[in-house]
Amino acid sequence: MRRILPAVATAIGLAMVASAAQATVFTLDSIDVHARAQDPGLIVQIAPIYAGPQDFDLAFQDMQTADLFTIYTTEASVNGGEDTDPYNISVDFNFSAPTPNSGATVNGSTYGARTLFGVVQNGVVTWNGPAAFTWGADNSGLMTISLNGGSFNTGLFGLGGGARRGLVVTATFDWDRDPTVTSAPVPEPASWALMIGGFGLAGAALRRRRIAVA
Repeated sequence: MRRILPAVATAIGLAMVASAAQATVFTLDSIDVHARAQDPGLIVQIAPIYAGPQDFDLAFQDMQTADLFTIYTTEASVNGGEDTDPYNISVDFNFSAPTPNSGATVNGSTYGARTLFGVVQNGVVTWNGPAAFTWGADNSGLMTISLNGGSFNTGLFGLGGGARRGLVVTATFDWDRDPTVTSAPVPEPASWALMIGGFGLAGAALRRRRIAVA
């Protein structure tokens, strides 16, 4: 039995590696961030992190992440009635592959928050939900892009200053549907041969074990 398990595991592993060859490669060239840069509203700044282009090789139902930018504010305090009003923020994703594609935009809001009668102050960014990135001749390919929200520049009796107190915004790319793959990838012929060979080795090991016992 000890000889059988490694052979079976090897065959299955090889089949899984071959299946990954059906993954879709996405090339993200750049992103464009549009945020509130003047009063009224909480003024926010963007410190870029992502430097494209970068490839994401996503297998069936696989996910990958990438840090995009740090969002922060240089304002000293959150003024109630102005800075606490939400204003739009959006992130445009520009892909060069696969083509043709629809591109994708994630929309959200930024605002200032005051708690404990203004003792604790911070900025907040929220996102409306995942963006749908589609590709293919009939846009039947689908990947969703989600961004993390949260608080930034939290301070007492005012805002904690600068980018070092900001929030790193990360994108999660979730492969959902490929025009050429409608279900879990099927192992290629070479994978089947390797897997069958593995089971053959397992059977031979079992047969030799029985003969030895007899």
